[in-house]
This record gives sequence, C-alpha cells and structure tokens, in this order.
Amino acid sequence: MDIRNTVTTALSSLSAPVYWIKWRGQGGPPSTYITFQSVNRPSFHTDDEADEREHYVYLDVFSDTDPYTTVESVRANMKAAGFEEVDMRDVGQETMSVTELRDFHVAFTFKYTEDL
Repeated sequence: MDIRNTVTTALSSLSAPVYWIKWRGQGGPPSTYITFQSVNRPSFHTDDEADEREHYVYLDVFSDTDPYTTVESVRANMKAAGFEEVDMRDVGQETMSVTELRDFHVAFTFKYTEDL
C-alpha cells in the first residue's frame, strides 16, 4: 500500500494543495496548504505473521486566515477514505520553519488500518 497516494487522493478535491513532509514551490507558500508525513507498524499477529498494519498520518493545515473550513473538509475526506481521526490540535508558531510560519496552524493525527 502507498499511504502517500491514499492521503493525496483523499484530499485531492480540496482547494488547498497537499505536500508530503513540507511545502515545495516557487516564491511564497499558498494562502492555505496541507502537509503530511506518516509512520506505520504491524499491529495484529496470527501464527507469528502480521495480519494488519497501522498507518499513522500526521497532517498539518497552514493558513493565512481561519483554517476551520479547510479543517472540516480534511476531516470529512479522510473519514470517507477510511481513516480514523486520533486527534486534532491548534499549534503555536514559535518553533516552525520560515515556510511554515503562517498565521494559523491546525495539526491532525489520523490512523488507517491496512489488512495484510
């Protein structure tokens, strides 16, 4: 399974562009954009074989304006693609890199369980 493709496909209908790990582009970043990264692990074993793999997706929405319209769309699209929301949090900007220094930042953790 290509979790990166699964995430980008799930969010493809949004007006905000989606980037793996960090914003990439010319000039300044768009007024609203999404980045994500993932980690996975085998989660269920039978007869010493992994039967499931859990994919955790750490997804960030950056925006010049109130991001909650985009946040609700992210939530709906990820759920429709089979992801479970683990948490969502507002993030302060003091420690972010220069390309992520936006007025608003909301971070999600999603989980997707893959049958092996």
